[in-house]
Amino acid sequence: MDLWQYNDRNELTRSERHAGTDPNSPGTEDTSLRRVYAYDPIGNRTTSKAGDPNSAPLTTYTSNNLNQYDPVVTATTPQTGQRLKYDLDGNLSEAYVTGDINGDGNVDASDLGALLAAYGTCEGQQGYNPNANISPNNPGPQCVDSADLGLLLSLYGLQATGAIRAKFTWDAENRLVGWEPLAFVSGAKKVEFKYDYLGRRIEKKVYTYNGSSWDLSETRRFIWNDWLLLLELDGDGNVLRKLTWGRDLSGSLGGPAASGACCPSRIPMARRRRIPMTCATSTCMTPTATSAR
Repeated sequence: MDLWQYNDRNELTRSERHAGTDPNSPGTEDTSLRRVYAYDPIGNRTTSKAGDPNSAPLTTYTSNNLNQYDPVVTATTPQTGQRLKYDLDGNLSEAYVTGDINGDGNVDASDLGALLAAYGTCEGQQGYNPNANISPNNPGPQCVDSADLGLLLSLYGLQATGAIRAKFTWDAENRLVGWEPLAFVSGAKKVEFKYDYLGRRIEKKVYTYNGSSWDLSETRRFIWNDWLLLLELDGDGNVLRKLTWGRDLSGSLGGPAASGACCPSRIPMARRRRIPMTCATSTCMTPTATSAR
């Protein structure tokens, strides 16, 4: 069973996984699954730990004046950092590993060469490479300097598998319509989304890079009744998942939050496994496809 702790502002500060089923006697804790979080006075996360509290590395979140995280740094050896970029509407537009200038997921000689090529230049000058400006942004001119070189050398040799540089694309309604890596390698994947006029996601397509082009590898379509998801279909119209909704705690299908109470969903038996699913008004057990995302 899972236990959660909150502070006086209803912010999640801790979660634990225990072997038992009785909240009054939860049994032995699996400390490898413990999560601990801290926040600043306006609710931005400042630190987190995932795993055994005696050995888990501390992750630190730095917020800018718009309450956007950048960077996020985990105190591993070498240190692992994630840089995040945002568009003018505040949507996340790019994510990459600190020091990974060329976007291949590793910090190596090619990144060092790119930084040295831009060393000493500032924004607006010839030769300036914004990707080489890897140290946290400070007020004033953005330059590639000794702070960037020192940080890259401290990260040199890092192999962040699966953490390649990625781009997020949003439409005019601030809906995520695409995610793709910026460094293409065979087997890499990108995702595209479509929405209807009410903003409900109606389609997801997954593409796989074959070394020279993108092949469509999965299509999933979503069928709605108002704001209640009813069906998930594959590209041929076969049912992958079916959801049934009943009356919620207000006694209606719509309820105060325009959401009914969830009931167990149904999917083909060959694709089932059981996981807990939390809904707006209750928690139930629902079978779901192993390939569901």
